[in-house]
Amino acid sequence: MLSRAMVRFRTGLDGWANILIRKNDIEQLARRQIAACDACEHQRGMTCGLCGCRLIAKTRERDANCPDSRR
Repeated sequence: MLSRAMVRFRTGLDGWANILIRKNDIEQLARRQIAACDACEHQRGMTCGLCGCRLIAKTRERDANCPDSRR
């Protein structure tokens, strides 16, 4: 069984990999997710103020969850 930290690390890698290898479906996902982040009072620049993730990668994760359940 994977620990919570390992699951977060693996999904984080997915986001960073999707920055390097751009795919149209992932970029559409990122645009929708960053729109939700832009409307959130917890956003701190390009970082989520709740979980500390870099939004450039988190918005490109296929299985990312918002800690405030906004997306």
